Amino acid sequence: MYSVSVPSWKRSVSKTEYIRLLFDLNVRIGEIVANSPKKYRANYGDMLIKNALEALKYAQTANGIYVSTSMPETDYHLRRELLQRAKGTAENISTVGYIFLEQIRKHDAEESGKIYRREEYLGTICSEISKKISAVMKNDHTVYQRKK
Repeated sequence: MYSVSVPSWKRSVSKTEYIRLLFDLNVRIGEIVANSPKKYRANYGDMLIKNALEALKYAQTANGIYVSTSMPETDYHLRRELLQRAKGTAENISTVGYIFLEQIRKHDAEESGKIYRREEYLGTICSEISKKISAVMKNDHTVYQRKK
């Protein structure tokens, strides 16, 4: 017996894809910081790493709270708060990353195109994470409202 897979164009976006994106972001930020001038690591680099890890922690903790029509109100609000923190922290990553990379651009002989690609990556991925978390929060709200 074999199973039939769903064609990729018919698949819905995973509700936890934001966690995978945050994980990938953490790996990439580690690479960016490790390959950047040492003088910026202690302030901006460490902050980037810390924020990325926090966003992932909040997202994973929120994901551990199952959303249903029978969930307690406190669980719904806790999950929402954790998702808001993950979203806000992810948005802050792109801001801190931009400042970090601009310092490198202005004060070091780093290739401008390389800096731009890193800035674009951080901005794009953080925006995508924010949108996906917002979509999850909207879905959670819809499910929770059915309770009332």
